[in-house]
Amino acid sequence: MAVSGTDYSSFYYCITCYVSQPAQTHYMNYEKVTISDIAKAAGVSITTVSRYINGKQDLIQKDTRERIEAVIKMTNYHPNVMAQSLKTNLSHHIGVIVSDISTPFCATLIQGISETLLSSNYMPLFVSCNNSIKEEESYIRSLMSRHVDGLIVNTCSSQNPLLIQQACNGLPIVLCDRTIDDYNFQFVGSNHRDPIFELVKHLKEQGYTLPVFFTENYFASSVRSERRNSFLDAVKLYYPEIDPNELTYVIDIHDSQNVTSQLHHLKDICGKKELPAIFCVNSITVLHVFNAIRSLGIRIPDEIGLCGPDDWGWEEQSILLSLMTPRITNIVVQPRLIGNLAAQKLLECIADPSVTKKETRLTCPLQIAGSTILKH
Repeated sequence: MAVSGTDYSSFYYCITCYVSQPAQTHYMNYEKVTISDIAKAAGVSITTVSRYINGKQDLIQKDTRERIEAVIKMTNYHPNVMAQSLKTNLSHHIGVIVSDISTPFCATLIQGISETLLSSNYMPLFVSCNNSIKEEESYIRSLMSRHVDGLIVNTCSSQNPLLIQQACNGLPIVLCDRTIDDYNFQFVGSNHRDPIFELVKHLKEQGYTLPVFFTENYFASSVRSERRNSFLDAVKLYYPEIDPNELTYVIDIHDSQNVTSQLHHLKDICGKKELPAIFCVNSITVLHVFNAIRSLGIRIPDEIGLCGPDDWGWEEQSILLSLMTPRITNIVVQPRLIGNLAAQKLLECIADPSVTKKETRLTCPLQIAGSTILKH
């Protein structure tokens, strides 16, 4: 049955004939295809097919991989997860907890996680804790009761004793974007510090005299705290004459009047002497501050600068781009790639529990645009 070389047209014909024969002749049909049937059709051993199915394709020669892949596609074969679970003590289910699924960041993060897990025959179980640590703890317990093989967590709190307990009990866990205090987890996120320093330097060179930080509540979120700390450290370097303790504005993005009042306060303290530039903690904050600036008739960038992270790819959002003029200076975060890598790291931890835990931080390029470029 095996076909040597690369003449796959004849190979496909052989497979078609094979799978179209009566089931009682070769015990193979589209509903009950087994790994043994795949091995026979591809002309390889069951062990080789097993390696292919379990993600060890690098151990198999290219032409053999292609034959196995062709048989699997044509027979619509799917591994028997229940049987695999009995043999390996794995459920092939992964719990994925995100802080708030309604945010574009988490939605894109989920997309990246799904791509990697599904391609490796793992089923993700997604839950959103709505920025509630109580809900997050409840979901952790619920997912553990379903015998998930591991957890990928975009936590809503940097204090999470239950998650630390599960990690101490040996459960593979990878954190996305946000860290947890007092324990060394496997982590995938972004390098915020370097591009923020580069951005504050740019604001100084452009002539902005008062850089300020607009943020949602940052106390429980490690990523918001990291961005704030990096911003304040950069201000200390490039604006040594400014007291960094007076530069943080905490806003409620669900209350437009609150955002507007904070802008009024900023303009009042500036008067005619200062030219402010706002760095927002995330894309959602940028959008709300942008709308408030426009409603007050303040000109960007001549009367105020605006910039912040691009957590969700607004460069790809044509509707948003049509509303946001000038283009916003931003630091490019890559949630989809974070999701891909987090899932990959978790699968590595499941395959080898002794793997070294480490932080993986992706580069965030700075994109200078019209919202912070002054005409000199």
